[in-house]
Amino acid sequence: MNWFAAAWRDAARHERAAFSFVLAASFVSLLFSIAGYPAVGHDADVHLNWLDQFSRLRAQGIAYPRWLPISNGGFGSPTFYFYPPLPYWIASFLRLFLPYVPTPFYNVMALIATMGSLVTSAALARRYANRPLIIATVALTYSFLAYHFADVFVRDALGEHWAMMFLPQVFIRLHGRLQTIALLSIAWSGLVLTNIPITVLAGASVLVALIVERRKASVIEHGVALLIAAAVSAAYLLPAAFLRPLIHPEHLWDVKMQTTGFAVLDLFRFHGWLRFLALATLVAGALYLLLAWRDRLRQGAWWWIALIAVVVQIPIFTPLWHLHAASIVQFSWRWNSVLLLALAMAFAVRASIVLSWLLVGLAIVTVIGEARLATTFIVHPLLPYDRYRIDAPEYHPVWCSNDPGEIKAIAMFRIGDPPAMLLGLTPTEDSIVRIAQDADAMTFHVHLTQPAPARFHLFYWPYWKLTIWDSVAGRGPNVASLQPDPNGIATASLPAGDYRLDLSLVESEPEVVGKYISLIGLMGLIGMIGFAAYRERTICLDTIEVPIVSRAT
Repeated sequence: MNWFAAAWRDAARHERAAFSFVLAASFVSLLFSIAGYPAVGHDADVHLNWLDQFSRLRAQGIAYPRWLPISNGGFGSPTFYFYPPLPYWIASFLRLFLPYVPTPFYNVMALIATMGSLVTSAALARRYANRPLIIATVALTYSFLAYHFADVFVRDALGEHWAMMFLPQVFIRLHGRLQTIALLSIAWSGLVLTNIPITVLAGASVLVALIVERRKASVIEHGVALLIAAAVSAAYLLPAAFLRPLIHPEHLWDVKMQTTGFAVLDLFRFHGWLRFLALATLVAGALYLLLAWRDRLRQGAWWWIALIAVVVQIPIFTPLWHLHAASIVQFSWRWNSVLLLALAMAFAVRASIVLSWLLVGLAIVTVIGEARLATTFIVHPLLPYDRYRIDAPEYHPVWCSNDPGEIKAIAMFRIGDPPAMLLGLTPTEDSIVRIAQDADAMTFHVHLTQPAPARFHLFYWPYWKLTIWDSVAGRGPNVASLQPDPNGIATASLPAGDYRLDLSLVESEPEVVGKYISLIGLMGLIGMIGFAAYRERTICLDTIEVPIVSRAT
């Protein structure tokens, strides 16, 4: 504790105030996780559902679960063909040691990312500051305050929260080029495999930093790192890109960007702590920009990054959000993740009185939000998902209705349907009975005296395949054709006979290609990390001076 006491004595009064208020708000946020704040936010239903199903499927031996069979009343969902999987792989590992209880499990996953944000933001802050009190204030500000708190406890946006752990890392540069490329490759891979909107914002912010700092070498380092990250992430990226026409991605933009995406004007239409905390971050950023400009301080990369993060949330720039590239980000208030990082790093660059009190203000607003949300501990609301497990509408297969309400109605009305049923008028002795089921396959025994149509308790997806094994007739396996009915449910015309019918999920071509590219990219990244570590050790050994020992004569 001596080092902290010394750092406290050396700090100015406003620096101590900033640290104290930020620490208090961070401590309360930490208590939220430890005390088990219920996961009942905007996105909690889908993330709790995904955490449960993905980790359960991994435990059943599926290396990369893409189809979630319990979703939508058991009709399934192709969610993880399109949603980044990294946090859910980590969750699958944790489930080996922890029972799945929705809220505690979510809080553990969120806390891991928060601790990761502390590490990465502190590592970045050390580029600009060498005083422990300043570095601690920066790391706590970024990891716990304002928009970041809203992301964890108001939105329950697990993927975005994990991506914010990697965001500071893309701005770190080590003393060796190889080491820097290895670090950046890990950072970009982590971003791509957690949240695409934050990845896009990170790319735009890094581009601004490269232009302002005019570092040609950094352009090469980021370029190489992005190529490696794309290879490592290919198992996710290729199916997500090539199979995108098979879902309803337009539902990602159901909340229209008529104003600013909840940051300013929407506050008067949709009340809630997401809007208040996002607005607080935006106001703090705007004040920092104005005061820094007034004082004619040297405008570095973080000032320009903060400027862009603020400007794009001003209502006059609403048309920007209708452009294809900007629409990937989805909501303008996501820029507050970058803005919060810029404010924290500006404090690391120069812990001015103005910035200190801006951080104090953010901490106070966060504490007020924490106090208001703490009433949820008393209310004990029900978890936001039920036995129907209705998935996000953007991941419904394109053959289903474009109306999410209709999907929910189908799931609720038909959740009790058998795994397969014969349609039309069939003799009483005809039957189709499920005799075995795995996570990605089902086996039926079929007895038909005449051809008949059948409907399966499954949304149509082109990579579900039917195979007929007719050992009585002595015929080898034949592939039967699946077709969607008007509701998007898988159906098939089955031949007469007594035979076994296999329904299994097969890999698409993008999955196969992406898997091998990812394997090569991962091996290359591991090799680069190992070689960079060896180079680092060799350089350290070479710089150690060997003492000269004189021999007595």
